[in-house]
Amino acid sequence: MKSVCRAYAIALSILSFGTSGRADIIAASHKDFSIAGFTTPTGVQNTVNGFNYGVYPGGTGTAGVFTTNDFSASPSEFGGSWNGADGSGTPAVSKLDMHPGLSQSTAVRRYTVAAGGEPLPAGPVRVVGRFFDLNSGLTHGFVALDPDGEDGAGTRNVIAGPAEINLAKSWSFDETVNVSPGATIDFGVLSAGDAYSDSTGFIGWIVDGNTAVPTNLVSSPLASAHYAYFNGYQDLRGLCQVMATDGVTGGTDATTFELTGGGYPYQYGGLLYLEKTGSGKATRFDSMRIDVTSANDFAQAPQLYLLRHNSDPGSINPVADDRYERLPVQAVRQSSNSTGQPYYTAAH
Repeated sequence: MKSVCRAYAIALSILSFGTSGRADIIAASHKDFSIAGFTTPTGVQNTVNGFNYGVYPGGTGTAGVFTTNDFSASPSEFGGSWNGADGSGTPAVSKLDMHPGLSQSTAVRRYTVAAGGEPLPAGPVRVVGRFFDLNSGLTHGFVALDPDGEDGAGTRNVIAGPAEINLAKSWSFDETVNVSPGATIDFGVLSAGDAYSDSTGFIGWIVDGNTAVPTNLVSSPLASAHYAYFNGYQDLRGLCQVMATDGVTGGTDATTFELTGGGYPYQYGGLLYLEKTGSGKATRFDSMRIDVTSANDFAQAPQLYLLRHNSDPGSINPVADDRYERLPVQAVRQSSNSTGQPYYTAAH
């Protein structure tokens, strides 16, 4: 679903969204990221929101023993990062990205099912997300599942990947698996060379098997002054998907982005929901919301369009693209959100 408008900067949020079936978000890598688990002076890392951040040692690829030893936390405007001891702050994991270590160690963010009061799934879970490029180095991403955790008798298996990631080729995964308390789900990034310039974007969800999640962003051209320093290597679309779905509305360049038009008399932005081929699933929308994040407002109420097929359109003109259908619903302006800005809602 997407909105089309004559516009200023907007932010898209999925703090809540309507879908068929249950809407149980068990974990989201960017919304749940935290450096609060670091304790000093011991350097012990506590599990927060089900996640820990660490490494498989150098040269062990996808098969190493996960450890958080020698990892420390550093604050930043993005919410901080976890950094290892391989040199130059590597390996590293943050809200937005992952970087393997200079010793060829594998950067890993690990979710432990039902740890510390985290939800216990009642059935299969869907593990879905994307790895995308943020710098010039070549990397590989993967997802691994250990059904009874590191200390259990079961074997950790790679359930998706490893897959190559570069600027021309992001990589999406979508796997449905059975889990039990103590099971671990690892999201990892491997270096494919010397591990320099290997910053790799990542976004991932663990959800109830019937829950829809956005697999990418669709929009007119994007602009974000904050990310200009990557000199064209970064996947802006991937970064903006993270910002659009992190639950934050308003704020600085670190949490928002602008749509720049693209030669048409409107801008548009929306979230793309692709179901895995052969899954038999379809996404249903019951409502939507758009928050205005600048001091301006839309010149007219946003119009809503629905993509009618299960593929990425790569289009910047939905009004003239017959793959989209304009919905017969009216977006209604609401006077003020939590930051004092107007927002628009629509339902059917």
